[in-house]
Amino acid sequence: MGDDFYYATFSDSWDNFFSEHANHYFRVNGRAAVHFIVSLFLIFDVYLWRIINPFIIMLMIWIIYKNSRTDSIYSLIISILLFFSFSVNVVRESIYWLDGSVNYLYPMLLVFITYYLYRENKASRKKIKLTALCISAFISGATMEQSGMIIIGLLLMDIIHDIYIEKNKILILQKLVLISAVLGYLTVVLAPGTFSRFGHDGINIYSFADTIKAVAMFTFYNQTAVYLHTALLLICFFWLKENNKLIRPLCFVPIAFFILKTKIEFDNDNLFFICVIIAVICVYLFLLLYTYISKYIKEKNITEISFLATGFGSQLMLVLSSVIGGRTLLAAILCLCVPVIMGLHRYKDKSILLYFVLILYLLEFNYIISLITLALFAAYKLSKIKKHDYIISILLLAVFSSIIYSSIFIAYYNNSQVHKYNLTAVQNYDNLRDSEIKLRKMRDEYAGVSFIYNSPYHETWFKRYYKIEQETRIIYTEE
Repeated sequence: MGDDFYYATFSDSWDNFFSEHANHYFRVNGRAAVHFIVSLFLIFDVYLWRIINPFIIMLMIWIIYKNSRTDSIYSLIISILLFFSFSVNVVRESIYWLDGSVNYLYPMLLVFITYYLYRENKASRKKIKLTALCISAFISGATMEQSGMIIIGLLLMDIIHDIYIEKNKILILQKLVLISAVLGYLTVVLAPGTFSRFGHDGINIYSFADTIKAVAMFTFYNQTAVYLHTALLLICFFWLKENNKLIRPLCFVPIAFFILKTKIEFDNDNLFFICVIIAVICVYLFLLLYTYISKYIKEKNITEISFLATGFGSQLMLVLSSVIGGRTLLAAILCLCVPVIMGLHRYKDKSILLYFVLILYLLEFNYIISLITLALFAAYKLSKIKKHDYIISILLLAVFSSIIYSSIFIAYYNNSQVHKYNLTAVQNYDNLRDSEIKLRKMRDEYAGVSFIYNSPYHETWFKRYYKIEQETRIIYTEE
């Protein structure tokens, strides 16, 4: 899909391979490390990536769980089910697309692994561990802009915590790992290709305002992001129940708004509605800041507040970006998963997961299913039968995740059948005999990104990759 055809042409020859990468770094994009890996994968078409990517996904789920530091099978199950609840508009651009996964998922995996190992080995003076962590931090910083900022933010907040809260001296490992991450990050943001792209895109006040709006909409309006926001609000509710009952009812305001917006169609350009959105976001951020700063002051646990800060921070930096979409939301979502898992684990004996699942069903499904869900929930809570909230909550969340994931799986399977047909048509094409070629459009366009029939640019690279004459006409048909 999309840019895969462009990067696949880098491996036409080894001379071309290195010269194309050099040209790309100096003129197009500063993400040299990730695009190098993309082009290596594409030497084997998508077949090698199809084998490796599932293992990367499993490792990502595992390291999210490990960074939550709860050491509970409950938390691991939540980590798995949360991951497979990610909406298609996020995963299609950042997980189930070769170029997208290497640009967004893989760097975040390295960030989470680096930070976890850094926390585990912070006091180590062994040269092997120190060298390995410095290399890992450098590569984490040198992958892409968001992951680079996140690893720097996590390391910096840990150092500040040690200095001002724990009153400890900065260790040599902390200094070197942070410096390594910063140096890696500079290879991306100071790359000639980054400045070239920035200059090409240009800036004006109108596009800047539109970008801010787009970032806000994706951060607070995206389906998957809303799931996590409601979970964080529930965690705030249970924390405030023990520490500040006065402002606790405010938690229902953003939750109610998130649910209502899935049931009622609002005009996103209406000034009144925009003001309502801003007010709701302000209430949500106030609750989040109050709760987690209070928790940090009381418990001195840097993990939750670090991942929250870097998660939201990864979105703030997008106001200077020309690319806003599901792919750029992945970093924030993965970071927010950590405090969500920690909070759900903390209040697991207070049925928090059951309330979270109830909200998920209300968010995702229509009026009828929502009313049935509410009725069943009320009947269950009022019944005199022995409660099994833990088991029931896990099963209901598993059903929810299965519904979300199965729809994505079916859509990709349908498109794979079309891809097989198109591949056969391309293989039967003869440059000397044929002046046109008939290909089919995908059955489910939401399960994919940058299809060649929607982009003349990508069609050009498609033809070059498959050695099709540029003059050849491609006719796209519905099945």
